[in-house]
Amino acid sequence: MIGVNPLECKILVLGYRWALIEKLHRRGLSFAVWAAKKPKRKKIDFRLYVAPFPKKKTPLLESYVSFFGPESFTHVLACTEESVVPASHLRAFFGVKRFPKQIARRCHNKIIMKKFLHRKHIPMSTFMVSPKDPDALEKNLGLPCISKLANLSGGKSFLIHPSKESLQPWCQKKRIFESFLEGKEYSVESLIRDREIVFENVTEYYEKGRVNILPGHLPDEVKRVILDLNQKVVRDLGIVWGLTHAEFFVGPKGVFFGEIALRPPGGYIMELISLAYGEDFWGRFLDVELGIPFTKIPEPKYVVASVMDHQRDEGYYEKPKRWESLQNMKSTVKARHVVKIGQTLSKQQSISDLTGYVIHRCKDRQEVLDAIESTRSIFRGE
Repeated sequence: MIGVNPLECKILVLGYRWALIEKLHRRGLSFAVWAAKKPKRKKIDFRLYVAPFPKKKTPLLESYVSFFGPESFTHVLACTEESVVPASHLRAFFGVKRFPKQIARRCHNKIIMKKFLHRKHIPMSTFMVSPKDPDALEKNLGLPCISKLANLSGGKSFLIHPSKESLQPWCQKKRIFESFLEGKEYSVESLIRDREIVFENVTEYYEKGRVNILPGHLPDEVKRVILDLNQKVVRDLGIVWGLTHAEFFVGPKGVFFGEIALRPPGGYIMELISLAYGEDFWGRFLDVELGIPFTKIPEPKYVVASVMDHQRDEGYYEKPKRWESLQNMKSTVKARHVVKIGQTLSKQQSISDLTGYVIHRCKDRQEVLDAIESTRSIFRGE
C-alpha cells in the first residue's frame, strides 16, 4: 500500500459494513469497529464495541473511553448515516485528519443541509420544517407532499402524504416536509480527494427502493446537468475528502437536488459499482480515506442491477417459488435471503425492510431490463 505503513495505521470504523471489514482484514490493517447494533454474523474475529452513538460530544467521548480507554486511532471511517457527526468529534479528539463539525452536520441533518444549500441557490423542492398547521403545508407545498426525519437516511423515515388528513398526525413532529416532485430519481456517487472529485457514477433508481441500475440511463446533456449540480453541491458544502452519495430528481421542470450523504451508500450500490467498473470500490473508498494515491477508474464494462424484495405482509417468510431458477439465471451474480425462511415478519417500517435481493450483471441495458422483469415476476410468485 503506497503511502500507508500498516504498522502505524490504526482505524476505527463507525458502523458495521462487512465488505469493508473484509477489506481491512485482507490488507492486514489494525482496526476496531463501533456498531450501534450487534451484527447478525456469528463469527466476530475483530474488536467490536456495540453501543448507540450519542448525539452530543461529551457522552460520545465518555462512551468511547468506557470501552477503548486511552487508546487512540489514526483514522476514523464513518460508514453509516448516524455515525457521520460522531466521526467528526472523534477525529478532533484523536487530533488526526479532521472534518469540521459544521460540514459533517450539513451533510447529515437534512434541515441544516436544505437551508444552507438553498442560500447557495441550489435548485430543490419547496420545503417546510415542522409547520404544525396542515393548512399551511397544503398551501405552500401542495398535495401530495412528502416528509422525513432530519437525521436519518431518507428511505428509513420517508412518508407520502396524499391528503390534509394524512398530514395531521405528523405536522407537529420534528420532520422536514417537501413538495412532491414529478419525475425520476438518480444518485451520484463521488470519491473526493483534496476538494477534487476524482470519480463519479450515476445510479438510476429504476424503481425507488426496489431496483437500482448503473450506470444510469439518461441523455448526455441531462447527465451533464446532474454532474455539474453535484459538483456545485460538493464545493458549496466544503467537502475536502471522502465518499458522497447525492440524490437528484429529473422531471418536466428540470433537475433538482434531493439530499446528500457523506458515507458509503446502501442499496448494494457499492457492490454494483465494483461489478460494473471491474474495480474493488470498497478498496477505492479505503484508499481515499487513508490518503493513498488514486489512479483513475476506467469506464464501466457492464450494466448491473440490484433487485430487492420487500416483505409484503405480516406472517412467516416463505422462499419465493422458482428461487432456484432465479439463482441459475445467466446474469445472476448473487441471490440472497435477508431473513431466514420461516422467520416471523413484523409490520414493514420502511423500504429498507428487505426479505431478499438479487444482483445481476449484463452486457447491455436490454439484457438487464429482461433480468429485472424475470426477477420481479419470481418475487411476485408468478
